[in-house]
Amino acid sequence: MSLSNLLSNPDKILKNFPRFGEVPTSAEVLSNTFKIAWYSIVESLSSAIVGFIDMAMVGSFSFVAISAIGLTNQPRMIFLAIFFAMQSAIIAIVSRRFGENDREGANRCMMLALSLTFIFSILLSIIGFVFAEPIMRFVGAESDTLADSTIYFKIIMIANFFVSLTHTINASLRAIGKTSITLKTSIVANLVNIIFNFLLINGNLGFPKLGVAGAAIATSLGFAVAFFVALSSICKKDGYLKFDLKLLFKFDKKTLSTFTKLSTPGMFEQLCVRVGFLLFAMIVASLGTDAFSAHQIGMNVIILSFAFGDGLGIAASSLTGQNLGKNRPDLAYLYSRTCQNIGVCFGLILAIIFVTLAEPIYMIFNVPPHIVQMGIPIMYICALITHLQIAQCASAGALRGAGDVKVIAIISFFSITLVRPFLAYVFCFVLNMGLTGVWLGLLCDQITRFTLSHIRYRSKKWLRIKV
Repeated sequence: MSLSNLLSNPDKILKNFPRFGEVPTSAEVLSNTFKIAWYSIVESLSSAIVGFIDMAMVGSFSFVAISAIGLTNQPRMIFLAIFFAMQSAIIAIVSRRFGENDREGANRCMMLALSLTFIFSILLSIIGFVFAEPIMRFVGAESDTLADSTIYFKIIMIANFFVSLTHTINASLRAIGKTSITLKTSIVANLVNIIFNFLLINGNLGFPKLGVAGAAIATSLGFAVAFFVALSSICKKDGYLKFDLKLLFKFDKKTLSTFTKLSTPGMFEQLCVRVGFLLFAMIVASLGTDAFSAHQIGMNVIILSFAFGDGLGIAASSLTGQNLGKNRPDLAYLYSRTCQNIGVCFGLILAIIFVTLAEPIYMIFNVPPHIVQMGIPIMYICALITHLQIAQCASAGALRGAGDVKVIAIISFFSITLVRPFLAYVFCFVLNMGLTGVWLGLLCDQITRFTLSHIRYRSKKWLRIKV
C-alpha cells in the first residue's frame, strides 16, 4: 500500500458514506490538505521553536527569569480569550462564505471582526497594564519573580493590541486557505523577536542589558511588525479579502447575528480553557520556583506537539467549512479524516524524540542538574500526550469549521476546567506525587478531550449544521 493510500484512502474512509459528486484520489486529497496544513504547521512550529529559543535565551540570563515569564502566560491568554473565541467564528463563517462563493459576505465578516477587535483590544490592554502587579501576585508570583513578571506583563499587554488584530486578520486568511501569507507574517515576527532578544536580554552590540524587560520588548516589536505585514496582505487590490474603511465599525445586523451566535460559545470555551489553565499553573506555582521552571520548559516542549496539531486543526477547519459551503459533506469528512491520519504519524515521531532526548532537551535551557532531573518524567508524559493532542486538535478543528462550537465549549469546560486542575491537585498533593502528578493530571485531561471530541466527530452530526 502506498503512503498516500495509507494516510488518505477515499474508498475506505467513505465506504458507508453517501457521495455528492466526484471524489478526488488519495494523492489529490493529500496534496490539497498539505497546501493548507503545511504552511499552518510550519507557522505554528516556527512560533513554538522561537518560543523554545526565547526561553533558552532568557535562561542564559537567569533560570529564575524562566519562572517569571512563565507566570505571565496564562493571565495574558485570559486577556486574549475573547479574540481566540472570535477566531473560531471567523474561520467557520468566512470558510463557509468562501465555499458559497460569497466574497462580499466573507469581507463583511472580516471587517466586523476587526472592528470588534480594535475596540476590545484597547480596553483590555489598558486594564492589563494598570493591574499588572496584583494580577501577578494572584497567579503566584513570589518575591524572587514579582518584579520581573510584572514588568514583562505590562510590556506584553501593550503589545496585545497588535497581537489581537493580527490574529483576526490571519484567521480570515486561513479560512480561505491563504496559510502561506500567515506563515510569512509569523516568520517576520519571529525573526524580529530573536534579533532583539539577542540585542536586549544580555546587552549585545552596544545595546542595554535589559534582561526580562528586553525579552518583553523584543517579543512586542515582533508582534507590531507582524501586524503591519498582515495588514498589508489585505490591502491589495486583487485580494479576495480586502480591508475596506467603509465597513469599519459598520455593524451589519445579519453578519453580527451569525458572528455572535458562533463566537458566544467560543467565548465560553476560551473562558473555560483559560480558567483551567490558570488553576493548573497556580498549582504548579505553589510548588516553588524550581518546579515551575521545570514545568515551564515542559510546556514549551509540548507546544511543539501542539504546533502540529494546531496546523492540522486549521487545515481541517478550513477544508471542512469550504466543502460544507459547496454542499459536499462527503469531502468535508474525507479531508478531516485525512488530517487525523497525518497527525498520527507526526505524533509517533515526536513521541520517539521526547523519550530518547529527554535529558538533552532540558539541558538546552542552562538550568541546574536537579531541574533537568525533574524534567525527565515530564518528557515521558509528553510522549504519551502528543498522540492524543494532535488527533484531538484535528477532530476539534473539523467541528469548529462546521460551526459545532457549542459541543467544543462543553468538552472544554468538563475536561480543562474540571478534570485537569482537579486531578492535578489530587495527584500532586493528595497522592504526594509532586510535579509528576501535575503532569499526570494534564495527561488525563488530554485523554478526556480526545475521547469526547472523537465521539462527537464520529457521530457526523456536525456535518448537518447550517451557518
